[in-house]
Formats: sequence, structure tokens, C-alpha cells
Amino acid sequence: MNADTPVDSLEALIGLSAPARIFIGPDIASHSWPLAARFLHTWHELRSGKVAPERADLTPMKISEALPFLTIFDVEYDPFRLKCRLMGSAFANAIGYDATGNYVDSYPHTEALTRRAKWVIGKVQPMLITGLPLAWSPEKDYKTYDTLSLPFMGDEDKVEAILYLNQFHAPEK
Repeated sequence: MNADTPVDSLEALIGLSAPARIFIGPDIASHSWPLAARFLHTWHELRSGKVAPERADLTPMKISEALPFLTIFDVEYDPFRLKCRLMGSAFANAIGYDATGNYVDSYPHTEALTRRAKWVIGKVQPMLITGLPLAWSPEKDYKTYDTLSLPFMGDEDKVEAILYLNQFHAPEK
């Protein structure tokens, strides 16, 4: 991703993600589950007036409560790729595999995830998605999941990583 890479409009992402709902800005807190609300609050504290916190601010002590439910993707530019740096154990168990060390584009049905990540990176803003179908893990019988996406800056004033906090919803029986 570079300055010429187009970023989808929020409206396009909403259409792409339907039937899920997307929230940005102040709407995130009122639609989050308790752990996500606490994590969003921590993200705002860490940024301390900056556009986003730095990647170095992400210490194990600050994320320990959420660690099993996290995925952290490193952002690579030119060409744009997302590489899974960390996948929490509860997340790996929920989807049936551990993607740590792998690129997102090596899995099927991840184009929408990549397009939403480009928006988070381009706008340097958190995004909450609720009720998202789990299209990229067909082996699991989950109905939907929710994900809070939080950008973290690197040394070059670019987003270096995106942290995703996730919760899964089992199908109704």
C-alpha cells in the first residue's frame, strides 16, 4: 500500500460486510462487548494525543486479559500484505487453525478482511464490526463473530500493526 493505493469508502465496506454492522468513532463504545470497551479505552489512553499508539506501546501487561482473543497483523507495504504476528489460543481454537507466521492472502475468502484493514490503515481509526459471518474458516460452525480493529504506528509514522480483538457467537440451536 502506498499513497496511490485506493481505500474503500465506509459505505462500500458496509455493503461488502453485510449483514454485519460497522461502527467507527464514538459509536464503537456503545456497541462493544465489555472486554472490547476496556481495550478501546486502553488504546485511547496509549495514544495520549497522537493519532494512534505506537507499536512499542503494546506490551504483554497491557494486553494480557485479552491475549487469548487477539490477533495481531503486521502491515507490509509495497506490496501491501498482512502477516499474522500473533494469534491467541482461544481465537485459534475457534477457527480451527493457528495462522501465526502466515500471510492473510494465503487463506481463501480474505479479500473483505484485507479491504477493511486498508481502511483502518488509511484512516488510522479503530473499527468495530459486529455480526460478521466467519467466511474464511468454513470448517467451524460459528454463526458470526465481532471484531474490534485497532491500528498501531511504527517508526516511520505509518501503521505498522493492526490488533484485532474478537468474540465468536455459536449458532442458535
